[in-house]
Amino acid sequence: MMHNLEAPHSIGGNDYLFLDDPTFNGPYVDSVHHGRMQFFVEGVSCTRCVHRIEQLPQEVEGIAAIRLEFGKNIATVDLAPGGRFSQAAQALKDQGYTPHPIKSNDQAQLIQKKENRELLSRLGVAGACAGNIMLLTISIYAGAEGVLARIFEGLSFALFLPVVFYSAVPFYKTSWSALKNKKASIDIPIVAALLVGGALSTYHTVKGQGDIYFDSLATLVFLLLAARYFLKRVQQSYLSSSYLQPFFTSEEVEAWDDSEGGYVLKSPAALVRESRIRLKKGQRLPADGILLSAQAHINTAVLTGESYPQQVIAGQPVYAGCQVVSEQVEMTVSEMGHRTRVGQILEKIESELKNKTPLTSLVDKVAQYFTIIVLAAGFLFFVGYSFVDANEAVRRALALVILACPCALAFATPLTQSLSLIKAAKNSYLIKNAAVLEKLSRIKLVAFDKTGTLTRGEFKFLCWDYGEPSLEQQQIIHQLEASSQHPIALALKKELAPFVQSLPAIALEDWQEIEGRGVFATIKSRRYSMQAAPSRIRQRREFDFFVTRVGLYADDQLVCVAVLGDEPKADAVRTLRHIEELGATPMILSGDAKEAVLGLAKELSLSARQALADMSPEAKHQWVKDHPQTLMVGDGANDSLALASADVSVAVQGSMESSLEAADIYLATGGVTPIWHLIKLGQDTMHVVRRNLYISIVYNLIGGISALLGLINPLVAAVLMPISSAIVVMSSLYGTYFLRRLSRKGSYWQSNSLPTQEMGRHREQLA
Repeated sequence: MMHNLEAPHSIGGNDYLFLDDPTFNGPYVDSVHHGRMQFFVEGVSCTRCVHRIEQLPQEVEGIAAIRLEFGKNIATVDLAPGGRFSQAAQALKDQGYTPHPIKSNDQAQLIQKKENRELLSRLGVAGACAGNIMLLTISIYAGAEGVLARIFEGLSFALFLPVVFYSAVPFYKTSWSALKNKKASIDIPIVAALLVGGALSTYHTVKGQGDIYFDSLATLVFLLLAARYFLKRVQQSYLSSSYLQPFFTSEEVEAWDDSEGGYVLKSPAALVRESRIRLKKGQRLPADGILLSAQAHINTAVLTGESYPQQVIAGQPVYAGCQVVSEQVEMTVSEMGHRTRVGQILEKIESELKNKTPLTSLVDKVAQYFTIIVLAAGFLFFVGYSFVDANEAVRRALALVILACPCALAFATPLTQSLSLIKAAKNSYLIKNAAVLEKLSRIKLVAFDKTGTLTRGEFKFLCWDYGEPSLEQQQIIHQLEASSQHPIALALKKELAPFVQSLPAIALEDWQEIEGRGVFATIKSRRYSMQAAPSRIRQRREFDFFVTRVGLYADDQLVCVAVLGDEPKADAVRTLRHIEELGATPMILSGDAKEAVLGLAKELSLSARQALADMSPEAKHQWVKDHPQTLMVGDGANDSLALASADVSVAVQGSMESSLEAADIYLATGGVTPIWHLIKLGQDTMHVVRRNLYISIVYNLIGGISALLGLINPLVAAVLMPISSAIVVMSSLYGTYFLRRLSRKGSYWQSNSLPTQEMGRHREQLA
């Protein structure tokens, strides 16, 4: 059952009291948040509408919050204690919008289609009438006069009536609501032009002399509706796009088809419950499901943060977003889209994604003031120039009001930002909100954690230095590292396991792991630890690439040193050069010993000033705090302090959910290249935003001056007005060329991550 306009109205000044009836609203109230309901809001045309609706909680008691998702036109209403849903619905109606309670996005799409059809109907009527009025007007311009001219003028008046009383109704509604609430609207100048121009044209028609603007005004309404329809379709295509769609579902998968008797390629969107699918090594699971293969290894880092593949056996659940490590995996689908485990995480992010940014709010205010200035300028010019030529005063003021519409100004910025967010998602970069894009464009310092960020994070044991540990000491090292998941601990456990696995376990007391320092425990009344070895210790063996040395300490006395090797990521050197070309300085902030950090800096062609070692989490936090316009790249869990204090923070390891609690951006892919992509995307986005603002301002300024000088008549103004909207929309669609090109070619790291000869040499030495 679908309740919207057909729902029963109630008396007492509120048409939506039925929403408070539990027998009606049960299916519509959120099952988790009982004070929450979603509405499809009919009549939303620009970001100013979003601002007006989201300000309602400050004006209406009983409403805690309203969040409108621009593009889908879905408003989520949260009630305050004692609040009623009827209050919220009536408040929306009083603002000039028609609310429809909905149960799902599918229901919203049905209402949206109905709204689109109605707008298209108004557009069709305006187009047909404007076209015929133009034919009649051309006949008059061509020389028709006398009774024939009067008949043509009368027919033009008759054809203008459907335009002004049917096609232009949406402009009246929004203008009346704005005036009633003492707020500016971009439709007020349009309505003023229609009413004044229409009244004067009617008077001149009856009188039989004077200028008639039926052609200009009908064309204006037609072109305005056409521009609105075009912008609405762009809005619905781009601003309503879900992060769920591009983030994990871009690859086709093999699905079993009974009619074909085998597997065929299908889009993840075509999957249904109980679909049987087959995935190859490297593919991400497009849905939650149950494993059919006897066993498989799955990388679950996106959900758990565990970097090593997990073994799953037949009958166990597997989850969307995780990556196949085995050669081939078969599974049945149980949940898709927002119902998956990762989908629920992404839905939480999406709820914050469309929040207005400082720049968007500023542009909205500029558009509001621009509307007031245009109306005031048109009125003052009309009053002043009427003493010179009344007809010319009307013509020029009308042309000014028609031409100088800030629709494009208000729409272009959120469109550009949304396009950039979607492009980032297609490349597996999950950005919390559009405000991050603004900050990315101003980044001057890029601070990297070392292990697992600039390096592969896969340590390999090389040799013992400064003494050879006894079997008992090796067992102590193994026991100390047993509960740690640090990459160094994993490498040591792997190396020592064959030697100590048959020995009885050693009892540990007061075991603890201190981030950035090491592991500590008491064994047989002695305090043991594994920490970074001091650089002053003489080395038995030198390496021509950076290594990490950790020492076993007994009561603060160094016993032996383990030498481990890691290597820079294949794209690290190239990416750091690209970052410098964008005007940012790369830095290394690491808790590792100075020797290892400086060795890595040398490998990456960074100076000693760009490599800071022996930094505790608190020291990293303070350094980032002291350096504004810094982008911090690190582990979403271990570097949470530094990430929280940075202007922009990027988590490259850990689970998606925990990482996004600390960071602004989560990378669901490896390599250093995404950092360069993100900075470039931020700069490109803000370049397009600024370009669109310049286009809108200059276009309207030149057009307004031309109108006041009499160089543009109302008909030409009606033609020129929607052109500015089309220009900025096209500018936004094609502006962020950098990531648009990457989206076409496929991910950079998939096609350009071959190791250099230097990396190959390091692998040989590590082996």
